[in-house]
Amino acid sequence: MGKNSIFTALFLPIMLFFVLIMSPEMTFGQTYHTTSKKAISLYKKGKSAYIKKDYEKSLRLIDKSLNCDGAFVEALQLKGGIGLILKDNDLALEALEKSLAVDSMANPWNAVVTSGLYMEKNKYEDAIRVLKWYCSLGNQKEEKMKIARKQLANAEFRNFAVNNPVDFEPVNVGENVNTDGDEYINQIAPDGGRIYFTRRLQEKDENGYRIEGVYYSSIVGSDYVAAIPMDLDWNNNKRMGAVNISADQKKMFFVGFDWLDSKGRGDIYMSSYEDANWGKPVNLGNVVNTSTVESQPCLSPDGTELYFTRYSRTYESTDIYVSTCFKGEWSNPQSLTNINSTGNEMAPFFNPDGKT
Repeated sequence: MGKNSIFTALFLPIMLFFVLIMSPEMTFGQTYHTTSKKAISLYKKGKSAYIKKDYEKSLRLIDKSLNCDGAFVEALQLKGGIGLILKDNDLALEALEKSLAVDSMANPWNAVVTSGLYMEKNKYEDAIRVLKWYCSLGNQKEEKMKIARKQLANAEFRNFAVNNPVDFEPVNVGENVNTDGDEYINQIAPDGGRIYFTRRLQEKDENGYRIEGVYYSSIVGSDYVAAIPMDLDWNNNKRMGAVNISADQKKMFFVGFDWLDSKGRGDIYMSSYEDANWGKPVNLGNVVNTSTVESQPCLSPDGTELYFTRYSRTYESTDIYVSTCFKGEWSNPQSLTNINSTGNEMAPFFNPDGKT
């Protein structure tokens, strides 16, 4: 994922607030931050092009307007909005910084938008500065304040983490597990005897997707035995991954991609261990699975709660959800609002002992 894609995923709600603020209904009849009639005329033409989504034309007209008056706040704000839409973060940041410098109270929310742009550039102290200023204001809507406070906490954490690195020495588990493909979403078996993981090979299937499946490696002492695919006679080379085995080792949850009975691109399935084999999996159904992607399941140690991730097309990000099992039925999943953010939350995990 490129930097612009990351920015879109993390700060799309902020961008939407910005575009709302720039909507024509909120700016008709306003008093402008300029006395230049030519600047105002060009700005109005630029805004008209913006409303028609002709952003390149709008940008040209706004630049001409700013040539007449470089401190024209409304033109600077609109230029910042165009920069966000065109995914030109440098353009957006320069324009919004200037607008805040000229009149920060013309639209205080620009400080929060600007903080996101600072964080994209790892300028956390600058992000903290503008967010603290915004949070000090006493006349902003609570919904916006809530976002700003969360953003501030995020910026302060990142700044602390960057300035206080923790030494660690990860050890590659070796060629018996790792290949030239991708190995990820691993789980140590509850008895500690195996590591299960997803492997995505370089080779592609008949539909053009890289071949993806679940493998395991037995652990002998501190060594990993050469990994082999899980023996699942019902799989038939269908794409699956993110396996999670229950603490009692009687149930296995995983994601199946584009299976015939899928509700969306990725659905969560469950298989039960019976007669020394993993039985035919069952789709968890419409309550858990949707038309988007559900993945990375993790069952709580007591087997009553299933945590998993769900992708949002609206925000282009992933959140963690939980569904509770009662008398064999899964409840409507709830978003973990105290954990989820405007970013991506992934890979929920429980140790079988229930303490981690």
